[in-house]
Amino acid sequence: MTLYSNSRADLIKYILRVPLRHYEGGVVDSGTTATLVDDELERPDDYYQNTTPVSRVKIITTTDGAAPKGEQRRISDFALSTGTITVSSDKLFSVAPGAGDTYVILNQYDWDEIADAINLVIESLGEKGMIYKIDETLETQDDTYEYSLPPGFITIHRVAQANSDGNFTDPIPPDQYTVFKGNPAKLKLLTMPVSEQHIDHYYGELWASSSLVADRRLRIEGYERQQKLTTDDSVCYLNPSYIVWKTAAMVLSSRIIANDNDAYRVRRDECAKEAEAYLKELVITQLPPNTKKIY
Repeated sequence: MTLYSNSRADLIKYILRVPLRHYEGGVVDSGTTATLVDDELERPDDYYQNTTPVSRVKIITTTDGAAPKGEQRRISDFALSTGTITVSSDKLFSVAPGAGDTYVILNQYDWDEIADAINLVIESLGEKGMIYKIDETLETQDDTYEYSLPPGFITIHRVAQANSDGNFTDPIPPDQYTVFKGNPAKLKLLTMPVSEQHIDHYYGELWASSSLVADRRLRIEGYERQQKLTTDDSVCYLNPSYIVWKTAAMVLSSRIIANDNDAYRVRRDECAKEAEAYLKELVITQLPPNTKKIY
């Protein structure tokens, strides 16, 4: 179970709206492959094609999840009286935007630039950016004590075999299994090697020898790193507050490099301070007992 679940599109919209203070968008009333109508727009005539750089309109969501979702086009005209945005004739929408689709208007900041910055922030977190993971895809086999772990795990703290009812009530004792890093990583259930067994000696039975039952599911619990967000629908399970403010600070830093502007510098420092305050809420200060690291 995760506390947070935010799509890349939601994160970018929030970054534009709050820390960057540069969000403009809404809901489509109607459209064609060359136009988008929203009577809530209040900019003067010809505003969007005269910004520097020229504004672009991006369709964020569509009511059916199909095109023109994700398409971004350069604005060539705007009429306030009808709330009509016209896009450049050299590249129209592949399908007409429909009523209920949502969009954003971009000029000073680029959607893909912010998306790339989000991934840099996620990657920079390393072990700090861990999320809880449960997998129940492995099945036991007769006389098999080593299994390839499902991908993604960087730590494991609990392994359990399903009982006859399919419930995971009794975990495998943590001292009776180990994990090995590799590609793939391995889960090894400990057994007493035959070469170490001696006549007239009693050995307490290990779990693998006494309780392993074929064709039972294994439940693996641990942590994985947050994966990069590769599409607007990709989901981030980390605390969004840190991601939002840290990403904004990174984007503003690029503006300072390109244009030594005090306003960018002040806002960048404010965003970085906010991000630092949220970092402590992101970090797992203590891993569960019996955690085994795979990396």
